Parts: sequence; structure tokens; C-alpha cells
Amino acid sequence: EKILIVISDGLPCGAKGCEGSPESAVTAAVEYARSRGIKVVGIYIDDVVKEADRKSYEAMYGTSCVFTDTDHVADELAKVMTTWAHVQ
Repeated sequence: EKILIVISDGLPCGAKGCEGSPESAVTAAVEYARSRGIKVVGIYIDDVVKEADRKSYEAMYGTSCVFTDTDHVADELAKVMTTWAHVQ
């Protein structure tokens, strides 16, 4: 099995060659990976997560996203790896 863990310090910036919003480009990439059997998890790092950013991140990654501060990234990554390693 394959897992893609995306660790980000914020929402995506605009990119050349992308149609639509940067968030829609990420959503499309996540859906593409999942359609090929790849598990995708987004880890959002910020000491304070704004509600609007939380909603945008959840829109891109669905329920497979984690919000953490800089001091707990390693702990959250370990949790993700432990959880997904047991999911069949």
C-alpha cells in the first residue's frame, strides 16, 4: 500500500499553469491519488489555525487531515503512521 503525507505550513499559493484556485488544484491532485489507491493525509502546521484555513484544508483533504503546532509535528506524524499502518 502507498500513503502520501503532505506537510504544509499553510494553504497553497497560486501556481502557473493551474486552472481555478490553488485549493481546487490540490483537491484534484488528492482525488487523483486516491482514485489510484494512494492514501492521502494532510498535516497542517501552524501555532494558531484560523477557522477559514481549517475549512479550506478540510475541503482539500476531507477527514484525512491533521492540525498541529510546530512543537507537536513529530508526535502527529507518528500517530498518522501508526494509524495508517494498521488500516487495511
